[in-house]
Amino acid sequence: MFRYVRQFIVLTLFLFAGTVGAFEFPNPVKVEIAAEETGVESGRPFWVAICFDIDEGWHAYWKNPGMTGFPPSIEWTLPEGFTTGECLWPTPERLEKHEGISYGYHDVLVLLTEIIPPSELSVDQVDLTADLKWLVCSDSTCLPGFESIDLSLPVEAPQMNRDAAHLFAEARKKAPADDKVLAQKKGAALHLDIVHGGSVTHAYFYPEESGVIDDQTPLKLVSEDDSHQIKIELQQSDLASVKGLLVLHNGDDVVKAIDVDYPLQNESEFIAMAQTDPAKMTTRENFAFQGGVVWALVLAFLGGIILNLMPCVLPVISLKIFSFVKMAGENRMMIVKHGLLFTLGVLISFWALAGVLIALRAYGEVVGWGFQLQEPLFVAILAVIIYVFGLSLFGVFEFGTMFSAWAGQKQSNASKESGGAIAAFLSGVLATAVATPCTGPFLGPALGFALTLPPLSSLAIFTSLALGMSSPYLLISAFPSMIRFLPKPGNWMITFKEVLGFFMVGTALWLFWVFGSQKDLDILFRFFSGLFLLTLACWIWGRWGTPLVKRRVRLIAITATLAIAALGLYRVIDSARSEPPQSELIAMADIEPTGQNIRRWIPFSSERLQRLREEGKPVLVDFTAKWCLICQSNHLVLDSQAVSDKCAELGVVKMLADWTRNDPEITKVLREYGRSGVPLYLLFGPDGEPEVLPQTLTPGDVLEYLNHVEYDKTL
Repeated sequence: MFRYVRQFIVLTLFLFAGTVGAFEFPNPVKVEIAAEETGVESGRPFWVAICFDIDEGWHAYWKNPGMTGFPPSIEWTLPEGFTTGECLWPTPERLEKHEGISYGYHDVLVLLTEIIPPSELSVDQVDLTADLKWLVCSDSTCLPGFESIDLSLPVEAPQMNRDAAHLFAEARKKAPADDKVLAQKKGAALHLDIVHGGSVTHAYFYPEESGVIDDQTPLKLVSEDDSHQIKIELQQSDLASVKGLLVLHNGDDVVKAIDVDYPLQNESEFIAMAQTDPAKMTTRENFAFQGGVVWALVLAFLGGIILNLMPCVLPVISLKIFSFVKMAGENRMMIVKHGLLFTLGVLISFWALAGVLIALRAYGEVVGWGFQLQEPLFVAILAVIIYVFGLSLFGVFEFGTMFSAWAGQKQSNASKESGGAIAAFLSGVLATAVATPCTGPFLGPALGFALTLPPLSSLAIFTSLALGMSSPYLLISAFPSMIRFLPKPGNWMITFKEVLGFFMVGTALWLFWVFGSQKDLDILFRFFSGLFLLTLACWIWGRWGTPLVKRRVRLIAITATLAIAALGLYRVIDSARSEPPQSELIAMADIEPTGQNIRRWIPFSSERLQRLREEGKPVLVDFTAKWCLICQSNHLVLDSQAVSDKCAELGVVKMLADWTRNDPEITKVLREYGRSGVPLYLLFGPDGEPEVLPQTLTPGDVLEYLNHVEYDKTL
């Protein structure tokens, strides 16, 4: 009863506060507005922060205030064509008062709102106004607040607002995590299973709507290792869904908050993700991996074997086969040792990659397979390593000589064995590094499923993938007699080694192209200047750094090599860390898929896809990345004359979801269809769920799927 009386008093204050100008109330709240970027660009969304600075002893409220209070509200006055996107709320505190449980904030409340400009801007300045209403309470009283705040931004190439960067970073840090929760409704209770590596002593659920659960009753929590089962007693049996925050505690400290949105159509299991509406749950249910862990292990192993045939891995694998040829007639134990070291390099690399993926997932980051190639610094370093490998194959310098020099020996058997062992291990590491852009047959569903599992199960799938990739070399090393089927060593090996050098340089050129697509021409030139210096350093080393020249000359060469290589590496790293200026986009974001434009690819956005589907238009979505070679091959198929003509005939809109650099929106959609990376091809007909095309495309396959769309369209 007290709750309703207090809310009536608060509502009365809101109604009359604007007219009671004769009374001066204390002002426990100061509000500010800030933009994350310094300018506005047509069609490019940006974020704005509303900061409520709350005096000590007062608190504001969450979107569900609980037993008492009202949440802050923001009414935006925007220029014509502008719209608002989602509003990001930080995780609230649980406020236990004598009148009941409320949810709110002390000290500071920062609300982030996404502002979406129109595709064309004809003004020089954008003026935004936010009309704010809020309620803050102390232990003795509550006060409403009203204020309008303005923000003006020039229409120009946006740069990061350094003064507000910390504000936005802290606000996002306090937002709920984007973790998966396995949910199941049993009777009048909702059971949640989560995986969290940290210690959890108790948990609370903050519902977005009042009356869903009994706030006074603590949740039933059962913990086992890094898995936790939580039981939520529901107060209503006819709820359409349960939305809210699952907040995990370790003592008095909050260790994580997870945003949960779970539809209650039936009692079967669903995977509930942050801010997922019930309509999308059906899509995820249909496209989630259905084979179980054992089948995922089998597919990962087969996918690992097939990775050896992918164009991004083939150059490194050819080097390994070449090393087996050179070892023909050597001691059997040495061959076995090399095979095991190569496998160890692959295993450790995949374990490290899996560990990073699992850790990022635990901290709420949305990442997928090949995520490291979305980072320009990784692409630059990998390109340099492969390019330098190519130089060594051309004879500019020799890795074996380097190992010998480090050991202070001259071509002794021990140094050869040591250098060869290190090379075997590093070739496994390098093979893994260049394999990550590829998924190939069998691998996509298995990896997507792996990223939804507990850490140990996920690690087992990555281990199966690594063993599959290294199994051919383990087989050859275990049965050296198989080497006799390979050509015998001879002079042909010199030519073959140089041919492999061209393969390595070709792979490096592909990585240069990926790097260039992530940067601009000026930065790419700086990168190539660093590469030129590294080439010069390798040449000096190969010409004068070997143990065969005089010691004095060798010392000068080593000094020059290290100095020039350090300068070149600095230029490479500096170029990778530099950000290109935000120039005006000439992309086709504004192109409407009509008339002649129907043959052109338009950039992907979930909003545009939804609008096209509502209009009944068929849509073909290509989820791709420039570092994915199989994606580029498939894109040639999708751009072939026959496929383009068929798409134009049927009015199929072609959308390109470019994942070359990290895009959370694309990552989220990939996860919805059970994938951890590209490629993925979705063909949406006029009605119903999309068809998922194969990962390796042929014109005939695509035309067959398009004909199916044509059949549906005539119904």
